[in-house]
Amino acid sequence: MTNQTGITQTGKRSVDYLHELGVQVVILYAPEHGITGKVDAGIGITDAVDQSTGIPVVSLYEGDAGLCFKKDLDLTNLDYLLFDMQDSGMRHYTYIAILYYSMQAAGEQNIPFIVLDRPNPLGIIMEGPLVEPDLLHFVAIAPLPIRHALTIGEIALYFNNERLTEKADLTVITMNNYQRTTGFDNGFLIGLSPNLQSTQACFGYSFGCVLDNMRPFDVALDTKNAFRWIGLPEQLCIEKNIDWQQLIDICKKHGMQIYGPTVATDHPHFKEPVKGINFTITDINSFSAMNFLCQLINWIQQYDITFKYRPLMNNIIGTKYYTQVLEGKLSIKGFKDKVNKELQEFNEKIQPCLLYKPKPHIALLV
Repeated sequence: MTNQTGITQTGKRSVDYLHELGVQVVILYAPEHGITGKVDAGIGITDAVDQSTGIPVVSLYEGDAGLCFKKDLDLTNLDYLLFDMQDSGMRHYTYIAILYYSMQAAGEQNIPFIVLDRPNPLGIIMEGPLVEPDLLHFVAIAPLPIRHALTIGEIALYFNNERLTEKADLTVITMNNYQRTTGFDNGFLIGLSPNLQSTQACFGYSFGCVLDNMRPFDVALDTKNAFRWIGLPEQLCIEKNIDWQQLIDICKKHGMQIYGPTVATDHPHFKEPVKGINFTITDINSFSAMNFLCQLINWIQQYDITFKYRPLMNNIIGTKYYTQVLEGKLSIKGFKDKVNKELQEFNEKIQPCLLYKPKPHIALLV
C-alpha cells in the first residue's frame, strides 16, 4: 500500500527496492491521488498497471461521491500487507483512513500488517478538536485531534489498541534516531499530493483546510501558492474596507513572515480577483494552528461577513460546536473548554502508543 511518497532515503521507490531484495510484490494498492500522487483530490482512482514493474495497481479510493474505501478487499492469497505512505500530520488527510480500513481488512482476514514509519511533518504540537461520534467519516476516521503530532506508525498502534474490533497482526518498523521535533530537515523528499508540494504548504495545511471550507476565504488551491495564501474576493475587501494590516499583525505575533497583500487573478476556484497575503511559518514546533485560526476568524467577524460552509466542514473540524461559535450560538469559552478537556484526555490515552521522544506537546486553546 503505497504511492509516490513510498521511497528510500536515496529516492528509490520502495517497490523497486523490495524487488532488488528478492521480495515478491504481487499487488500495489493506491490511495486517494493515485499511485503517482498526481490525481486531484476527490477524484476516484481506477485500477491500473505500474509502468515500471508491470505489477497490478488496485485502487482503494472510490472518489468524492462516497469518500470511501474500496469494498470487499480480498487479501486471501497474500502473505502480508506492507503500508508505506507519508502522512501530512492532519487527521482529515485521507491516507489515515486508508491505513484504518486496510488494518481492519487485514485483521478480519488474518493477514500480517507491516507499517514502515515516517516523520510527522508538523512536528511536536498536538491540538484541536477530536471527532464527535456522529461525525465519523472518511475525512474524520477516528477521534484523533485534528493536528495529532503522531507518526503513521503510532496512529496504527492507536487504531489497533483503541478502535479495531479485529486486531491486526501489526508490526511497526520504526525510524532510527527520529526526534518528534525534527519533521523534515530538508523539506519533503517528494510532494504528498497536488496541493501539498512543499513543507511550507504542509505547514499552512495545519489550518488551511479548515479555512478552505469557509467561503469566501481562498487558500489558493491548484496554484503554486496552495495553502501558503490567505485571501478574500477583492470586491468584498473594497465593500467592507478590510484592514489587512490587522491580519498581518496577528500573523507576525504567531511567528509568520508575510508577503503582500497582493491581488491574484488566476485562482481557478474563484471567478473574480482575490486579494490576500502569502505567508511562511518559521517554526512549526511553536506554531499553534488552532489558536491562529481562532484569532483570524475573530479578525474577520468584525466585518459582518456570512460564511458559507462546504459540505464536510463539520467532519473536517470534527465538531458541530465550531460553526455554532461562528454563528453566535455558543460561547467561545464553552468551545475552548470542551476542546481542551478532550485533548488532555486523549493525550493520556495515547501514551502507550508513543514510539518517539519528545512526547507530543499539547497546545490548548487560549
